[in-house]
Amino acid sequence: MMDLLTAPSKTEQVAALLRGRIMKGDCPPGGKLQGVRALAEQFGVSLWVVSSAMEILESERLIRREPSRGIFIEPLATAGALEVYMLLWGLKGKPNHYFDTVCKLVSPGHMPGDFGFLTRTVLAGEGVSLDKELAKIDHMPNVKCVLANLSNFGEAELRMFKRLHCPALFFGDSEHSLPPQLDFNQILLLPRGGAVAAGFLAREGHKRATLLIGNRGIYFHDQFARETAAACARDGLALETIELPVGIGSWTLDAMRDYYRDLLESSPASFAAPLIVAGVEDALLGELGSLWRQAAPELPALRPQFDASYLDGFYHRVYQLLRELVTAPSITRKVEYVAPIILNDLRLGRRHRHENGVTVPIA
Repeated sequence: MMDLLTAPSKTEQVAALLRGRIMKGDCPPGGKLQGVRALAEQFGVSLWVVSSAMEILESERLIRREPSRGIFIEPLATAGALEVYMLLWGLKGKPNHYFDTVCKLVSPGHMPGDFGFLTRTVLAGEGVSLDKELAKIDHMPNVKCVLANLSNFGEAELRMFKRLHCPALFFGDSEHSLPPQLDFNQILLLPRGGAVAAGFLAREGHKRATLLIGNRGIYFHDQFARETAAACARDGLALETIELPVGIGSWTLDAMRDYYRDLLESSPASFAAPLIVAGVEDALLGELGSLWRQAAPELPALRPQFDASYLDGFYHRVYQLLRELVTAPSITRKVEYVAPIILNDLRLGRRHRHENGVTVPIA
């Protein structure tokens, strides 16, 4: 039996029809749309349906509604662009660095002029069904490709994407176990920060290290911890891991400060070792560096971070892949992008840059 996608609601159908007109240039940038009442009569739907469709288009920055003046087409809605539907699915409601980094992909400073993005964020627990979301996309003939985070999708969801009229590109990795024979397009950003830190400590002659990591219920913290443990085992480093409690990011600064002080006092041997630090709140790093220097002033405490220059290269590769998919959608593409890493030493105040297997000090 073939699984069918859920039919879109009247609101989504009206939004899709108007979106198509805008994308094709039938409604020029700066032009004025018909009023809600006229559109309701044209489509044979209620005023509420048209108003709801306008909310969708306004959230996508295709239109703006001006009280007492009307509804206007935004200049961003340009005809002839390669239209990509970016679906950020199942993200947490609290802002985070990962979300901000992904959103920069569609910012004017990075996005090429021949692209147009429709961005939709569905938060975890929002109650939106994926089949309904994909049905909406499938009724947008101007969308040439879908870009989505892979983290919350399993095999069943990926097969649903395959039924769309356009190809999909997934970034990141999945929290679910995926069969190796499953074909899908993917670009995987490989920071390898934990491995870089472990290799640096081993080359410096250290025999053990302590990993201070954010709660491993967060996928990227767990991924970092696994990568670090594997690298330490490979490089002959004995590793102790200290995992931070659930929800520490929502604590007050005073509460977090007291927690870290108590942790240091209760585990002095753990901190009297080279440290690898990830998932620690930025606001506390300066003070923690001071605490750690007191515990072992001569030993490094490394916080791996992306080199800021990686964004341009990573985004360029994403845009390139999207163009390739639209041109030849039948070819499956798997790309691993290895980002350069900065090792910030919070104890000794030094910095190193790692790229293409080479680590050099930064003056």
